[in-house]
Amino acid sequence: MERSDFLQVYCAISVIFFPSKFSVASIAILQQSSTTLRWSLDSVFRMGETMRRNVLNVKRLYAAEKVVNSIKDGALAYPPADEKSTQLGMAYDLR
Repeated sequence: MERSDFLQVYCAISVIFFPSKFSVASIAILQQSSTTLRWSLDSVFRMGETMRRNVLNVKRLYAAEKVVNSIKDGALAYPPADEKSTQLGMAYDLR
């Protein structure tokens, strides 16, 4: 039995023990209200799960930013400091 079925069970027991207090219309209204409540609760729990997954994805995104640099710094300057390369700028080859 699901958590939202308890309201319908309660209504059914109330109708069995106190039939004079309920009409067919009130039973229909209670059933509709119970169905709406069930749908609303299921939606809230689904949205909560989706929100939890989204927050976890954002945490993973920020955790990916904290990458440790494993390449040691070198002793050579880049770009080289000779006169020819500073006057002409940086060159690149397309292959």
